[in-house]
Amino acid sequence: MNGITEQDIQDFLLKTEEFLSDLPLQERETAMEEWRVQLRAYVQAMPGVDFTRLKMALGGPRGAANFIRLKQKIPLQYGSDPGIKRAVVLTTAAGVIAFVLLLGFLWWKFTPIFSFKEDRVQVLGGLIDIDGQLGQVKFGDQYEFSDSQFKNVFEGTYEIPADGVEDVLIEFDRGQIEITYTPDPRLVWNCKVSAEPGEGFIRQEKEAIIMNLKSVGGTDCEVKVPTRLKHTISGDAGKVDIIAPTNDTFVQLGNGIIVIAPDSENSYRFDLKVGQGLVDPSFNSLSSEDGIEIKVDLGNGSVQKK
Repeated sequence: MNGITEQDIQDFLLKTEEFLSDLPLQERETAMEEWRVQLRAYVQAMPGVDFTRLKMALGGPRGAANFIRLKQKIPLQYGSDPGIKRAVVLTTAAGVIAFVLLLGFLWWKFTPIFSFKEDRVQVLGGLIDIDGQLGQVKFGDQYEFSDSQFKNVFEGTYEIPADGVEDVLIEFDRGQIEITYTPDPRLVWNCKVSAEPGEGFIRQEKEAIIMNLKSVGGTDCEVKVPTRLKHTISGDAGKVDIIAPTNDTFVQLGNGIIVIAPDSENSYRFDLKVGQGLVDPSFNSLSSEDGIEIKVDLGNGSVQKK
């Protein structure tokens, strides 16, 4: 958490809770959890913030506790000295203002703060994104994927003309796509999808075969591509696995993980770009100027070597 650690937050909340001993346990735990979420969100939004200044702005643990008391409409706690009493009132007021400004900032930066739709929960405008159907858990630019929950099975093949076709384009909205290779002159797919695509989802345009899965909403596919063809995989969000590529490959993904498993029998020229996230540094030592081109353009997430 850069300037403020999780331990800093926990220590501050423990001290705050000491001034709330007269509250029922359930109300106290709920209030502490609300503050924990808000403090974590603030630190995420404002990396490097000075914790001492933040605590002073909130009036310290007593000020934070009094803000909770104010919200619960119960008497505030003061010290025995009249000057302390006045200071507590002022710091509590400052804390109220700071907290309102914090909520306003978060609302502006991360609207909507919380949304729930079917099996998908998004918090702080997608900073946290849990997609049960896709099998995705996202926090910031960190992603984890498990088995998807798409129900409709969609399988098929498409014969590739012997002449005139050089590229395969696979387009999807959100999904998990695994690309492997076959010497056969046909495109083969085995998918689970939200809804089956309509007619014309696969077509030939000039020298390219285009497989458009955007209409299905979500997809989890294993696709076999003929080894002689170059190919492009383009998606909005999810995970793309490229297993032992045999020809020039271009992957364009908005958010998620791209996993590349190089074939030890081939050499590769890697061009891997990530807007926000990480690229496995081991690709640098594997790259060769005269190798098969593997190009990646990833907005947010990571490129990993398998």
